Amino acid sequence: MIDSPTDKNASLDDADRLLKAGRHEQAIDLLDSLLAVHPDEESVMLRLAWACWDIRDKDRSIFYWERLFDREIRRPVFTGFAFDELTRIYKEERRPDRLIELCRRAAITHPDDVGILTELGHACLLAGRLEEARDVFSRLTTLEADNPVFFCKLGQALMALELSDEAEAAFRRASQIDPDEADRYLFQAACLYQQCGKVTEAERLILECMALAPMQGLYDCALGDLLISRGNIPDALAAYEKAAHRAPQAAASYYHRLGHALMAAKRYSEAMQAFSREVSMEANPVSLRALADACEKAGEIDLADRIRNKL
Repeated sequence: MIDSPTDKNASLDDADRLLKAGRHEQAIDLLDSLLAVHPDEESVMLRLAWACWDIRDKDRSIFYWERLFDREIRRPVFTGFAFDELTRIYKEERRPDRLIELCRRAAITHPDDVGILTELGHACLLAGRLEEARDVFSRLTTLEADNPVFFCKLGQALMALELSDEAEAAFRRASQIDPDEADRYLFQAACLYQQCGKVTEAERLILECMALAPMQGLYDCALGDLLISRGNIPDALAAYEKAAHRAPQAAASYYHRLGHALMAAKRYSEAMQAFSREVSMEANPVSLRALADACEKAGEIDLADRIRNKL
């Protein structure tokens, strides 16, 4: 067994050489022996965590990262190295419950750490733990009252909780903090309104965004999409025409978007016209394929075949 600092350092060097040579199993055996003698040696745990991950022994790797994290959160200064690695792993492995538990543990000892709370809020939001997400982002808005992003996240949680008035107020607070980006924050609220079926409220905010940023064609497109969902095709087409007029350089992409929105609404003839406008500006395999699909749905089979023959 190895019990002196000199032997420990020499063994670590040997393990590094084995890892570099791709001999992970031997390196892990050596590191296990070393850890048995030096059970609190973090440099050994760190190498074991990486080595186990490299051979796809994920659970064992996580075990060592968790041990490192347990030591990390007890320190007065939170370095966050093990926390960051575990956060990445739990996201990649789609383990939201483990990620939330990790963030909660870190927040107990570091309750005012903005980075930890941000990760916790995002994890809760994605996992559908909406009340906790609301509470976390509310806390963040008090810790950083001049950060519009946290008010937007709070608004997102509130909207998911069907507290739409409070949600819109949060987005409006973000726009007050950063008035140069006010339209962007209000547009986020408009999109959330539309996702939860509040079309009238979405339209109201989109129109407000258009007033704040009259040259932003994206808002005309968003209004057009909303009008399509209502079945008001003439006004939707007019909205998209305005968008193309405001930003000619983006007109082809706007017509592509219009075509897909019309396809989703089963307005195939109008979709065919939209994709035709796109192709007249920017003919490529994607636009031609979209036009051919629209022609086929509209009953123009021969035309669809001729277009596909060009691909």
